[in-house]
Amino acid sequence: MRMHLIAILLAFLASGSVALAQGFVQDTPAATENCSAHAQVDGKETVVALPSLKVAELTTASGPFVMPADAPSSVSAIQCWRASLIPTKHDYKVLKAGFTFFITAPENRTLALLLSDGQLTVSYDKDEMSAEEIEQIRRYVGATKTKFQKRSGRR
Repeated sequence: MRMHLIAILLAFLASGSVALAQGFVQDTPAATENCSAHAQVDGKETVVALPSLKVAELTTASGPFVMPADAPSSVSAIQCWRASLIPTKHDYKVLKAGFTFFITAPENRTLALLLSDGQLTVSYDKDEMSAEEIEQIRRYVGATKTKFQKRSGRR
């Protein structure tokens, strides 16, 4: 899993794109975001730009996150370029759909959200983040961790 995540992250960083958007823990979607899918294409991990992939918009709808119809069939991760590393309120739906989610902010600062053993895991370089950003991410994790807890079978 760790090597796969590293391969995805390297492909992601090699793409070199940065776009601006809003991204705070809130109900409203990011104002602007550019997203791509990480997929196996001809046996290679490839970053595929998808103008139809608007995670902030697609996750605010009721129900689960669903990839757009024009997405490759072998998507393993999603990457969105936003103005902030702070996830939006419903970004967790990307993880529940089975995808690792990378958020990249200006200066190629990257936050990775993934599920590990059913638990929300966040990866970032704390040296590239402000104390306020770290606190906002901590609050996001606290607010969304219940979305991944297994429900008991009690009646």
